[in-house]
Amino acid sequence: MPFQWPFRDRRRKILEAPFPEEWLPVLLGGVRQYGLLTSAEQTRLRDDLRIFQAEKYWEGARGFTVTDEVKVTISAFACLMTVGFPKRDYYPNVQTIVVYPGAYVAESERPSGDSQVIDIAAEPRLGEAHGFGPVILSWSDVVEGARKEADGRNLVIHEFAHKLDFRDGDANGVPLLRDGNELERWAAIMSAEYELLVEDVARQRHTPLQPYGATNPAEFFAVCTECFFEKPRRLRKHKPELYAVLRDYYGIDWARRFTEP
Repeated sequence: MPFQWPFRDRRRKILEAPFPEEWLPVLLGGVRQYGLLTSAEQTRLRDDLRIFQAEKYWEGARGFTVTDEVKVTISAFACLMTVGFPKRDYYPNVQTIVVYPGAYVAESERPSGDSQVIDIAAEPRLGEAHGFGPVILSWSDVVEGARKEADGRNLVIHEFAHKLDFRDGDANGVPLLRDGNELERWAAIMSAEYELLVEDVARQRHTPLQPYGATNPAEFFAVCTECFFEKPRRLRKHKPELYAVLRDYYGIDWARRFTEP
């Protein structure tokens, strides 16, 4: 396919240049998982994020300036999620990343009491992801999620989990699995754990997962992914089967690398 050659040539030229020295402190200071990667994995992450940030269109909203720190931080977390994949992955269904300085307000459609009437409601948001549309992020919440180690929240990981989920055209909590034989196992474990979270939230029982995951299967997958990358040992301790299915999908045994309880 001749049209791919300019694309490949541009990527090759990006990787031939040395990694920008000023980007390394951003990784070391803002992406704690980077220090837990092997040398080979760190090299791959640095390469992947360079291509990722160069190929996406970045837009600052509400007067926000998208700096190299912003691009590197967001790109690093997105590429961290795929560093264990057998093949390179640059999120082909992500073209644009819009960054707000903080939380923003978006309009959403909601059915009223009369099913024939749709109300337009304004609601505050921290981020969102659309099938083939942009990823939208609040920078202040990106930073907060990256720096707080105990809350298990990471806005970039959450929204890019949705992008992985959208790969088959539907946000249903089932991303494209590398092995079709894994679908039955995935469906059984994820469905059971989702129902359990819904019950835990209803009964106000403690769970290592954020209650927001009980919203629907798509949000459940995104919340589980956040916990897997942020609190893997806790997830493995309390939900070993759920941890195992995510470990096999993402290709890294994070619980063996973290020191959190």
